[in-house]
This record gives sequence, C-alpha cells and structure tokens, in this order.
Amino acid sequence: MSHHEAKAATCTEDGTKEYWECSVCGKKFADAEGKTEITDVTVKATGHDFTKEVISAATKRSDATTTERATYWYTCANCGEVSTEKFFYYGDVLPTEPTKPTEPEKPTEPTKPSDPKPTDPEKPTETTKPTETTEPAKPTVTPGTGDPANMALMASMAAVALAGAMAMAFVLLKKRKNG
Repeated sequence: MSHHEAKAATCTEDGTKEYWECSVCGKKFADAEGKTEITDVTVKATGHDFTKEVISAATKRSDATTTERATYWYTCANCGEVSTEKFFYYGDVLPTEPTKPTEPEKPTEPTKPSDPKPTDPEKPTETTKPTETTEPAKPTVTPGTGDPANMALMASMAAVALAGAMAMAFVLLKKRKNG
C-alpha cells in the first residue's frame, strides 16, 4: 500500500483527501490496513470569497470625483486575488472646485485734492472688510419623502373622510328637498 498525503483545495484547484492505494489492485482506502474502501478522494475547489475590502493602488477601480466616491475591487479573503466583477465604494466625494478669484482692481488716482487717497484693494482699510474664503459646499443626500410603512392606515383614513363627506352631502340635499 502506498500512502498519499492530503492536499488542501484552493480557490481554483481541487485537493485530495488522505488515502492509501493498493499497488496490486489499484483500489483506494481510507485506512492503512485496507479495510475501508473509498472511491472519491477529491476535495472540490472552494471558489473565491470576494468579501475582503482592501484599500490600495492594486485594488483601486476608480478615483473619487465631485459626484461619486472612489471605488475599489474586493479581494479574495482566502488567497488575496483581486476581483474584476465585485467592487465597493470608499471615502467621500471630492469637494466642488471653488471659483477662480477675479483680478483685483487697480488703485485709482485722486482727481481732486479733496478726494481720498487711492486704496490698495489687497490691503483692508477701515471701510473695507477682507474677503473670507469659505469651503465649497459638500453634496448632500436628499432624504426620501413619505412613509410607505402605514399605507393601510392612510387608505382607511381617506375612506373615513370620504364617507363623512358623502354623509354631509346627503344631509344637505335632504334639507334642501324638505325645505
């Protein structure tokens, strides 16, 4: 009897169970004594488990933009192979680009001696405020409207209101008819 070690299955390749093979008849056995015959020693390949999120240059699918977050390919939790079909989002969208500042106005020369001195627009004075730069607004997610969870309650309330309106109309018509 010749002994064959177990070979673990991988994501893409089948493995084998430990077994003993008879050199005379070629049968396979689960024990060294040749008492428990087995016919199939194959352990099927496990297939990839693309559930691991790895943030790296090797797994990057696309960069973030002003409208969409960056995407990365999942990697196999068993062997580390990178998926080409399954991806996840990571991070935030990029802020929108601020508008370019306009050219500052050039100082003007006084025309009369009574006119104030020209001012440098880049230096704040008592009457001018320095311009403040603000961060661009980040895109917001608009929440959905309505609550579809209680549609039966809303429908029954509408039916009660309609019945009340019809009853009131009936009473008014009857009063008009009777005079």
